[in-house]
Amino acid sequence: GRADDMIKSSTGKKITPQKIEDELKSLLLCEQAVVLPLCNQFLVALMYNPKPIEQKFIQKMGHLNRRLSSHERPKVVCFLPKPLSIDNNELTSNLKLRRKAIAANFSTTIKEIESKIEAASVGEIQHEKSTG
Repeated sequence: GRADDMIKSSTGKKITPQKIEDELKSLLLCEQAVVLPLCNQFLVALMYNPKPIEQKFIQKMGHLNRRLSSHERPKVVCFLPKPLSIDNNELTSNLKLRRKAIAANFSTTIKEIESKIEAASVGEIQHEKSTG
């Protein structure tokens, strides 16, 4: 992955988000996935899939969690209401992710999740629906 895409965890571990995104897309069969830092110590996965997420999602997340190191596991999964797009400056013309723009466009959703995390400790993966 590109060096400027690296996420540094609160414990100093470097995380390559593309690896996690590729795993999410292949294992969960979603169309788009982006991993962003959350509260400087967790990861959030923003995912889009035009089809309803199937019942086996939790089971597949369990498989994914076994394949990833603890610091690479998204603590929160948020399903996006619409796909990421070039028009919203979230993708380049080559369809690569623009993380800063995505984080800015979904900042309200991310802040809501962060406030929930601050209010209660995160145990298992939680599922959110984005309104952004």
